[in-house]
Amino acid sequence: PALATRSEAAERASRSAELALAKATADQAGVEAEWRVAQAAIDQARARLERVEREDQRIAATRAELETSQDAQTALEEADAAAKQASLAVTELRAKLDQDQTRKAGLQSARDDAAATLTTARAELAGVEREHTALVRDRDARAKREKNRQGATTALDAIQVEAGYERAIAAVLGRDAKSPLGAPAQAGDGRFWTGQTPPAPIADSLLTHIRDCPEQLRARLALVHCVEHDDDRALAPGEWLVTKAGHLRRWDGFIARGEGSAEAARLEAANRLTELETRLPDLQSAAQAAAVAETATREELSTLQADLVAQERAIAQAIEAERAALRQLDAAEAAKERIAVRLQELGEATQDIAEQLASA
Repeated sequence: PALATRSEAAERASRSAELALAKATADQAGVEAEWRVAQAAIDQARARLERVEREDQRIAATRAELETSQDAQTALEEADAAAKQASLAVTELRAKLDQDQTRKAGLQSARDDAAATLTTARAELAGVEREHTALVRDRDARAKREKNRQGATTALDAIQVEAGYERAIAAVLGRDAKSPLGAPAQAGDGRFWTGQTPPAPIADSLLTHIRDCPEQLRARLALVHCVEHDDDRALAPGEWLVTKAGHLRRWDGFIARGEGSAEAARLEAANRLTELETRLPDLQSAAQAAAVAETATREELSTLQADLVAQERAIAQAIEAERAALRQLDAAEAAKERIAVRLQELGEATQDIAEQLASA
């Protein structure tokens, strides 16, 4: 009975121990489950902390890079300088274009004036050349006729009178103007200027208006008064009075009007030829100078017009360059603003990350 009692007690104790073991095992399983949950929360928190720290480092690096970077500011300054330079270039080119357009107007006026001067000079030269050619032709024809006659030189061909006194000398010489100079080679009829010792010329002698007077005519001309108008002065024996218009009065009362018109015309033609021969070189030089000036002005204007076309193209290119520079400036300003906004965003993100770091 004692053993049975002890066996029953041992069995009860064994069942109690089994119950306690089961309870302890269950308690241990619960603790292990809670530990695993806690460990998982720790692992999750550590992973979050690492992620937040990495994000914080990335934000810090990005912010530091943006804060220390000078690229945006440099690009902005360069773009601003390029825009100002482009605008200045456009202004200078337009000023030069305005100046050259004003110069073009002046050159056009100068070209027109030069063309008008050239036309006038050529017309005047052509008229003088035609008249000169005609006078030379007449002179040569007379010289040829005189040569064919093989006679002595006539008084009209030998004398040279100042311009304006042709009618006076023609009236004084009269029909004797065509008489030859010198004694005849052989006896015969005719009229000849053989010459004589001239008296002392009077104060207003016609002789003073003769450029080249043959010796044979000096005696005839020394005592001839030459005046603008006949003042009815008294004439000493041997004296004549003649007006520049060819009105003649002699000391002996003889007067003549309108004589020697053909001879006067020949003398006038000779003087006119001399005058034209003097004027021709100047007229030719003037026409040549006018042609050179007109050509130079026209060429200068043509060069300027081509330059103006090139300047207009350059202005168009400069305006396009200015627009491109302004677009670049806008882009640089926008980039700088984006960086400023980004830095502000990163600053806010840094504060948020700090809170997340504390929480993590």
